[in-house]
Amino acid sequence: MKKILTFTISLLLLQNVIAQDLVGKWNINSLIDNNNPPEEYILNPTKPDEHGIEFGLILILKSDGTFHSYRIPGCGQDRFPPSTSGKYTIIDENYISFFLEKRNEEQETLINEYLGKLYYSKKDDGFRFLKSSGNIERDKQIAYFRDLLYEKNSEINKYEDNALNWKFTEIKDEKEAVAFYMSENQIQNFEILYSRRAEGYNRNIILIKIDSDFRYVIFENGFYGQGRNRIALYDDSTIKEIDKLVAKIDNDRNLKTKTIKNNNEPKQNLNNNSDITLTLYQKKKKLHKAVYDQYTSYSNINGNVNNITIYYQDEEPIYIEYLIRHISNQQEPESIIGFYILDFKNQKIITKPIKNYRKTTYPSGLLNKAMDEIKKQIK
Repeated sequence: MKKILTFTISLLLLQNVIAQDLVGKWNINSLIDNNNPPEEYILNPTKPDEHGIEFGLILILKSDGTFHSYRIPGCGQDRFPPSTSGKYTIIDENYISFFLEKRNEEQETLINEYLGKLYYSKKDDGFRFLKSSGNIERDKQIAYFRDLLYEKNSEINKYEDNALNWKFTEIKDEKEAVAFYMSENQIQNFEILYSRRAEGYNRNIILIKIDSDFRYVIFENGFYGQGRNRIALYDDSTIKEIDKLVAKIDNDRNLKTKTIKNNNEPKQNLNNNSDITLTLYQKKKKLHKAVYDQYTSYSNINGNVNNITIYYQDEEPIYIEYLIRHISNQQEPESIIGFYILDFKNQKIITKPIKNYRKTTYPSGLLNKAMDEIKKQIK
């Protein structure tokens, strides 16, 4: 009896802690509603803008067990922004349920509908609500899969479109399109595990298992409104391998440096001077890294910095980082772009914007100039 009482008290305390975490005001991706509910409710702490004004969709979970979800419209939008309200119950440390009482827009509509159980899990400083499958283990698995896809989609968005090897198809069904793509790439042993819509794009990201590894397929049904579908397998194995090699080079304290400065660039006019600094990182006469820095001054206060850092493996470039900085009136806005080299000769690359990205093509001209200078210095 004492053990049962202790367990009951512990459970109530746990639920109280969870209730305290959930109660409050949140930004949410969709109103709590029975009208086209999303696959997942995403709750994040409210973040007012620079003027302290809240915006977007809001959910308030009150301590008395009632909720209110509503939209704060932008300036001049929505004379009657929608809202919903009702009751919620924190069932235990895994589940919450909602009872929708009414919806307000131009007029109030009574609903009085139980919306079912939602499996919830903490994510960073927010929460995720998923419709329950009725099985706790399956709910936990789906939450895990969705987190994987959410994180992988954020990762994919860091790269330009050349990170994906697209194939076009007339197939509209997602599963059939995956089977088509796997067949085209001679991949036989695969299993589709889960799929979700990717944020910010008209696409789904699909978790599959090939042998014992998780892989990710992107499927766009109706590419850019052209009525064409396209599909790609995201393979980050090369990116990860290059990242490891780059980190190894950067952390190698046994590399010897050699710096060459050249401020004798041909001058087209007296107001345009270029200073070149080349730094080589070598070990046993083998080049691992080179930094080519070109500063061009147009006046006493204006100039441009173009900096290329090249990483090598077996004397072939594997990664290039390109920095552009414009110096003007004590301001130095800059852009940094990374290029993963899959095939240097044929310029097969994966582009990764890193900082303050502006549309910049692969810097082949400046790169060739840098590599010509490198060849002169390592002879």
